Amino acid sequence: MMVATLKPTGPGTAGLEVTNAGPSIARKVKVTFDPALPEHEHAEDGQESLIPYVRRRFAEPIDAWAPGYTTRSEFIRRGRNRDDQSLRTNVDGIPRQTTIVFDYEDDDGNSYTDRMSLDPTLVEGETWSVYKRTKGSQETVVRDGAPWGVG
Repeated sequence: MMVATLKPTGPGTAGLEVTNAGPSIARKVKVTFDPALPEHEHAEDGQESLIPYVRRRFAEPIDAWAPGYTTRSEFIRRGRNRDDQSLRTNVDGIPRQTTIVFDYEDDDGNSYTDRMSLDPTLVEGETWSVYKRTKGSQETVVRDGAPWGVG
């Protein structure tokens, strides 16, 4: 069973983790995106785009993907521009409605297709704790602040 998740990696950034979460080897794993990832080499902010690395990683089918093996790639960098819902857009031009698609086989030759949304809404909505510690007369505020914040 192939799965993909977005994990916060810093302020306004998230990585794509792709894992074989099943108990056996996934064979002939083809990874695509719907819609297809943008083709440019530079992001809207002028920096080198992260997307060519992701496209290269999954350009060819993977013959054998071991159970529990995970790949990680930086995938989302929020920019200053906002969409019609006032949410920040990805500087690499990846739409929020992007889906990752896995086509693969098991050892018996059975074919599978799994589709997973890569919408960053779940990452953006993360909230973390803030609490105070007191030692003697000194108070310290400890923040586990969500790296994306709101909006």
